[in-house]
Amino acid sequence: MAFIHFVAPPLPHYISSGKMHYEVGDCHPNRSAIEVFDLLAVCKGDLYIAEEERSFEVREGEFLILRPDAHHYSFKPCTEATDFYWAHFQTTGEWHAGQEAWYGPRMNQPKEGPFFGSIERFMLTLPQYHRLSGSLQIFDWLEEISHPTGEDGVAPQWKQQLLFQQVLYALGNVDRPDWESPPRRLADSVAQFLRSRYADKIDHQVIKDAFHFHPVYITRCMKQYYGCTPLEYLNHYRIEQSKLLLKNSFMPIHRIAGETGFNSSSYFIRMFTQLTGDTPKNYRESFRGGGRPT
Repeated sequence: MAFIHFVAPPLPHYISSGKMHYEVGDCHPNRSAIEVFDLLAVCKGDLYIAEEERSFEVREGEFLILRPDAHHYSFKPCTEATDFYWAHFQTTGEWHAGQEAWYGPRMNQPKEGPFFGSIERFMLTLPQYHRLSGSLQIFDWLEEISHPTGEDGVAPQWKQQLLFQQVLYALGNVDRPDWESPPRRLADSVAQFLRSRYADKIDHQVIKDAFHFHPVYITRCMKQYYGCTPLEYLNHYRIEQSKLLLKNSFMPIHRIAGETGFNSSSYFIRMFTQLTGDTPKNYRESFRGGGRPT
C-alpha cells in the first residue's frame, strides 16, 4: 500500500472542493503537475484513474489522493453513472510519498517552513488509496465544506479548514492492522522518544532501558518501518533541528552542536556534511548572504 506522509505543523490546508457527476463513458481530465493534492471520494459508481504508471479502480466508498507533482489521467471511461467529491489541498511543509514510513532528507520539501526555534513535529500519514472504513460521515463533511455557512458564528473559510482537518484525521485512521501491530507501535514510540530527547546523550543502552527490549529487536522494528536504525534516525532528526538554528539564529556552530546533542563540533560538522552534502557554515551562508562569522 502506498502512503503520503506529511510532517506537521504546518497541517495540510484546504483550497477548494466540489461534487461531480459523470455519465457512462465520461473520463477524468488528463493533467500533469497541477501543484495541489487532489482528493477523490466516490459516492456511487467508479473512477478509473492512473497516476504515472500506477492504475487505481476507485469504486463506491473508496478514496484516492493524487499527488501535486505527477501526471494523472483516466485509463478507462466510467462504466456506470458516477458521483464523487473532489477536494484540492496543499501543504507548506515537508511530505513524502512511498510504501514506507520515513523522516529525513528523502522527504520532498516544496517550501521552506518559517520555523524559529525548536518545534515539536509529528507525522500525519494518509493512505493514497483505500476504502473509507464504513465512515460515510466523510461525505457529509465534504458536502458541508463545499457549501459552508456562517450560521453558527464561525466564518465559512475557517469552518472549511476545521472540517477539512476532520476529513484528514478520518482518512488517516482507516483500517490498517499492520499499523496497530506491536512492532509498529514500538517503532513509533522509539521515534517519538528520540525526537523528544534528541538533545540528550542517547545510546543503545538508554533506549533499551526506556523500552525494555533488546537493542537488536528495537533496531529490527525501526528498520522495518522507518528504514533506518534508531541512532541513524536520531542523527537525521538532530541535523534537521540544527538546520533550524543555522537558518534562524546567530548561534555559533560549536554551540549548535551541543544544543542538538552532538558531543563535539567536529563530529557535528562531519555528520552534517555526510547527510546534507554541505558544511554547516555554507548551509548558513546560503540563507544569509553574509552575516556574523561562525
